[in-house]
Amino acid sequence: MLFRRFGITSAVMIIMIYQQYLRRLVWLTMLCMALPTLAIAKKVYSPYVDEGEWEVEMQNDIIRSQSAVEDGWSKHQVELSYGVNSFWKTGVYLVFERMANGEKKYTQTKWQNLLQWTEKGEYWLDMGAYIEYIWPTDASQPQVFEFKLLLEKQVALWSNTLNLILKQPMSQGAATAFSYAWRSQYQSKESFKPGFEVYGALGSSSHFDVFQQPSWAGPT
Repeated sequence: MLFRRFGITSAVMIIMIYQQYLRRLVWLTMLCMALPTLAIAKKVYSPYVDEGEWEVEMQNDIIRSQSAVEDGWSKHQVELSYGVNSFWKTGVYLVFERMANGEKKYTQTKWQNLLQWTEKGEYWLDMGAYIEYIWPTDASQPQVFEFKLLLEKQVALWSNTLNLILKQPMSQGAATAFSYAWRSQYQSKESFKPGFEVYGALGSSSHFDVFQQPSWAGPT
């Protein structure tokens, strides 16, 4: 009887976890298809570092379009990161693209650093920073500096995370782009955290206009 209960419980947990990640996969796929050319975030970062933890991650963007020039284009990012200590995590991204004509090429190297500024729950608001530098393989393209202010607040069973983002191409006269990313998750169980995410642009240093910028939202 105990074995049967364990088997049923395990099966239910597996289904719940599968549904959670299936919803996230569908949402992120729709988002990436809708935002292939816009320089806004596609991931929300929490301001926490797990010391000694290795992480391998892959992000994929795919375009489906009626335009033959764009249809089939895809970008694949492979990340390897490590929690150096209790407040610093660093990692490297390798970025590969597949053109609509089938050509494949390595296009970027990214160096990321996540800094945890406060202990979790020590202050009213948990804070950290994400810093990234991008080197394109095409010498005609500018290098890019990106900074994200990471803010997180637990309210009852809801975890709310806000990223305020600054992106600066390292070329003379280039405008600084501003955007944001928001995530709210209901912390009901460790294996099941339903919620929603919002991504949006805020304009640039040459034209800052919060109310006339695109934004997107969806469940996670």
